[in-house]
Amino acid sequence: MLNAVAGREVISTPVAVIAGCCMPVGLYYYYMAGQALVELGRVLGREEALRNKGTLLVVLGFFVSPVSAMIVQGHLNELYDAQQNQA
Repeated sequence: MLNAVAGREVISTPVAVIAGCCMPVGLYYYYMAGQALVELGRVLGREEALRNKGTLLVVLGFFVSPVSAMIVQGHLNELYDAQQNQA
């Protein structure tokens, strides 16, 4: 989904598959997800609010990765809600 929002491949499929099994790859995944959140923020009109979340995702991904996953999913849900409100 982040790749579709960004309009380019931000996170490759192998990285996404391996991220849950290997912590270093998982940290890279959350770093790249944080980079894509800036573009998601542009779509949602909240670019400044999402700009600095990359560091937060990496730190939380190191200690409690499910929290990082919930943050990313929460912002993707905002996109779904915005699309439903437009329809």
